[in-house]
Amino acid sequence: VQVVGSQRDRLFVPIEGGHIGSSSKISSDDLGLLHSKTDDVQAYWFTLEATDRPPVAPPSKDDFRVPSTLQAQLQNIAETLTTSTASDLKKLTELVAHFQTNFEYSLSYERPSGEDPVLHFLEKGREGHCEYFASSMALLGRSLGIATRVVGGFLVTERNEVTGKMIVREKNAHAWVEAWIDGSWQTVDPTPY
Repeated sequence: VQVVGSQRDRLFVPIEGGHIGSSSKISSDDLGLLHSKTDDVQAYWFTLEATDRPPVAPPSKDDFRVPSTLQAQLQNIAETLTTSTASDLKKLTELVAHFQTNFEYSLSYERPSGEDPVLHFLEKGREGHCEYFASSMALLGRSLGIATRVVGGFLVTERNEVTGKMIVREKNAHAWVEAWIDGSWQTVDPTPY
């Protein structure tokens, strides 16, 4: 496969892309994004190869970031809710269990103005939609030193009986967390169903 582009282009190489080449200087980042190093028109090429696993970008400093105004309170809450010191996965499992047994899912929840939405959700409201659960879980994990990120997508369980394909509806929109555990991003979903 060959693609022609200019210096301002950023080209994604498919996961199966390998043996990347260029007519002049380029660089490739952890995600396979190519960056030109000159102003000239470029020709890029790559071959498609079978691969067992996609490239995975490790966590960045943003995946550990907690607002300084919330750090102490969130860390206190997280440490109170996690008794395990054995592993990050066990700590996250304890946080998920807390959310799923002590909180309620609600699309009609409205938080009072003037209060931090995450702190109000964790300390007073204890109800909300998946974005509250995911945001709170991510920040609690980060306050324990675990890299986390909020992911948005669809939770799809319905299949078309005729075609066998999955049906994605607006009501399937969902947010959850990914945490960096043992060298890979793992899904953590605290929202009770």
